[in-house]
Amino acid sequence: MTNPLAGITVSEKFTRANHLLWQSQILPPIRGARLLSFLDSKTKPTSETITVEKDGKSSKEPNPAYDAWVATDQQVLTFLLGSLTPDILVSVIGMDTAAGVW
Repeated sequence: MTNPLAGITVSEKFTRANHLLWQSQILPPIRGARLLSFLDSKTKPTSETITVEKDGKSSKEPNPAYDAWVATDQQVLTFLLGSLTPDILVSVIGMDTAAGVW
């Protein structure tokens, strides 16, 4: 899977004084990559496991759709984190999803 946000740079990192300028740089590439739903929480993670029937028996297995969701969310999160100044980064420590940071 390729990261649609790879290589996109933000000239003005987010500070406590430039939210609108920063947002005007962040949203176009995220919209262009069709990933805005990861910021507004419209795209929810699927279940971590799925029930699979084999030989008449049910078993739980990892859900590949969940792994794909996590990978995409983390790509968006990485893009956001790379656009923040250190004083803002301190404010988002522990937030582990793009929507959480947004």
